Amino acid sequence: MHLRDAAMGTELRRRGFELRAPLFASAALRGAPELVIEIHRDHLRAGAQFLTTNSFMLGAPGSEAADAIALAHVSVELARRAIELEAPHEGARPRIVGGLGPHLELSEAAIAALAGALLDAGAERLLFETVSEPAFARRALGATQALATARGVERWLSCFWPAGRWREGGDPLALADGSTPAPDLLAVNCVALSELDASLAALDRVAAAWGVARTGLWPNLSEMREGEFEAVAHSDADFAAALLEAARAYPRLAMLGACCGSTPSTLRALAQRLGAKLS
Repeated sequence: MHLRDAAMGTELRRRGFELRAPLFASAALRGAPELVIEIHRDHLRAGAQFLTTNSFMLGAPGSEAADAIALAHVSVELARRAIELEAPHEGARPRIVGGLGPHLELSEAAIAALAGALLDAGAERLLFETVSEPAFARRALGATQALATARGVERWLSCFWPAGRWREGGDPLALADGSTPAPDLLAVNCVALSELDASLAALDRVAAAWGVARTGLWPNLSEMREGEFEAVAHSDADFAAALLEAARAYPRLAMLGACCGSTPSTLRALAQRLGAKLS
């Protein structure tokens, strides 16, 4: 089992950084870089083995393409600096995961350019996260297939399947129809703990059909109430216990983490519960 990091946007807001359109958390790459490094370091101290770059909003509507490329490089550099400051000299070095959000307006060329910028800067994995539309999943995986093969890097796809289905209601099993190259790791994220049963069942079913051996899970600590997140919905201990139970029930689960509403303390509780299971 491996452990990735927790929420960046939640922590930025909690520590006083205003999240504003179009870049939201990614605006901190330029507006508060030392704060981004500090949060990365806190995730490492809590037990994270993989740091995700603060690049989720790059390429969002209203942002500049050239600026997104430049900020992709910055996002990797800040993660690298956190690792240099925090990582032990002995043992496995934490890895940098280049993360991108599901911006439907992005063309295949734009996706490939952003992914290439993250890899050029030093990212060691690619992650397409909180994907809620099958069209974007297919576009992202198709756009980066040649790039990933040439660079020898893994691609991770993490989907938002709160009821075991796409946001518009389609069956995610259609992804495994043979027309789209499979990711190296398939995950679900941004779902509530109350939605885990349906999400994990769908995840396991799609992974089996697609031939994906490893899956991941990083749900929300918070629950939605009338369209708003309530970060007080679950304790860190309850969150960690729920994920440990999920890992027991689904043997393909190889990566755990935390999404909206989570903090470094959430990650620490999860690392402590996993203990010797972490590899």
